Amino acid sequence: MDKPTAGTAGLTRRLMKLAVPIILQNLINSSLMLIDTFMVGTLGETELAALTLANTWFFVISLFIFGVQSGMTVLVGQYWGRGDRDAINRLLGIGFVLGGSFSFLICGVIALFPLQTMSLTTSSPSIAAVAAEYAQIVAPSLVLNSFTMMILGAQRAMENPRMGMNVLVMSMSVSTILNYFLIFGIGPFPELGVRGAALATLLARILEIGVTFVFSARDTRFIMKPRLMLRPGRVLWKDYLRICLPVIGNEALWGLGFSLFPIILAYMPSNASGVAAYAIALNIERVAAALYFGVGHAIAVVVCKELGSGRKEGMYAMGKALLRRVLVAGSVAGGLLAVLTAFIIAPYMIPLFAESTETEQLARLMLLISCIAAPARAVNFTIIVGILRGGGDTKAAMIIDIISMYALAVPLAALAGLVFQWGALAVFCVMVFEEVWKFAVAWWRFKQKKWIRDVTRPALEEGEDV
Repeated sequence: MDKPTAGTAGLTRRLMKLAVPIILQNLINSSLMLIDTFMVGTLGETELAALTLANTWFFVISLFIFGVQSGMTVLVGQYWGRGDRDAINRLLGIGFVLGGSFSFLICGVIALFPLQTMSLTTSSPSIAAVAAEYAQIVAPSLVLNSFTMMILGAQRAMENPRMGMNVLVMSMSVSTILNYFLIFGIGPFPELGVRGAALATLLARILEIGVTFVFSARDTRFIMKPRLMLRPGRVLWKDYLRICLPVIGNEALWGLGFSLFPIILAYMPSNASGVAAYAIALNIERVAAALYFGVGHAIAVVVCKELGSGRKEGMYAMGKALLRRVLVAGSVAGGLLAVLTAFIIAPYMIPLFAESTETEQLARLMLLISCIAAPARAVNFTIIVGILRGGGDTKAAMIIDIISMYALAVPLAALAGLVFQWGALAVFCVMVFEEVWKFAVAWWRFKQKKWIRDVTRPALEEGEDV
């Protein structure tokens, strides 16, 4: 029988200690993003649709960065369990190279050819023009953010999620304040509209990276060593690519697939209302999702440390115990969202965002569908991002995500929206249906127990040439 490990004792308390800062970070950031969306939405549905489509490009870039970060933190978490801080420094160097170079390349193309790139995502010249104006200013901020995310991801894997919470809450708060002043021209600030929203984002990212390096320099638990970051060594490069390339491919391909949904909506009749309703529902749903996202990321930290410490026995029992907790978190998130939608969001908030009755009704129905899907989404996220990746089973995680997206969600959404023209709600329902199939496959892989593996190298700790 698979008995719980020693790490299972006090599991809920240990999990919440890690999860609460991540939940608060995601909750505050999602809430502030919602406020930012509201401010841009007051400018008009064209502006809101343009912002959503421009951020579709940045969403794909962010997911690639998240893939680099997630792959890195699998190894960082396990080496943290082993106590090898030099290996963690080397892994940070690899993360800086991959994340920084990719974001610089893609954001450079967007900054040089904004109208051409934005025109690929919509058939509306007016939406493309506004999106290009926004994207050209925001693009450099993604390069800065890639370095910030590597450091904060490593800190979270080393059981220090508070640094990420403090840095990102500060950054998002500044962004929201600057949005208010620069979009509407408050006090001595000029009224810049969508360009003001872009400039606010860029300035906040500059502050963010500065604060991150200041916090890192004051951290006594982990000393950053540029000498090791600049020479990560062939052994860790080989391990990183073996473990992390599936994660990077997973995030990049999943993000590309997910970004096709607003593009499909943008090519449908009544494209402005469909994209606007999607943007409203997505931003509100992210606030509720902060609960199970936080728990899922905390579970990844627990799994990585346990395996890196050599405690494989009983990991399956711990995994089931962790999933029970995240199922509760997902159910609570869905229930809270349903109650808030019925009594607060639908009657009071959505009308502030939506310019038309059609947009209002679509956003309300999309949110109710999200409530039903929340438990399945929570478990899927935790198995794929927290457990399979945490155990180094990154290829299986990638296969489950990519097949779900490209064999089911994207083709069915395209058929529903572009061929049969069933409407924006049908496209959204297809997105949710993907979670049902993914749940069955992810649970099957979890029960196989092939994710229980230690991917660290004792040789690194013994000082062999790397």
